[in-house]
Amino acid sequence: MTERRPYDPERDEALLSAYVDGELEAADRALVERWLEEDDRARREVERLVQMKVFTDHLALRPAPREAWDGFHERVYN
Repeated sequence: MTERRPYDPERDEALLSAYVDGELEAADRALVERWLEEDDRARREVERLVQMKVFTDHLALRPAPREAWDGFHERVYN
């Protein structure tokens, strides 16, 4: 990771998402943490991503009804 510029959603969303998901190497994580100390917009985005992660981590998936699978292969692959 290089020196950070002000937060840009198009450029930085994937990086901050990886940070929230714990996917960054230690050196990159440390750089992001220093960046977050200085950039309010980036810090707010991380807070939003954390809230979304907490919410979605608690969603329960239900199995699809059997009839939903009827013709699935044909609809998807043809």
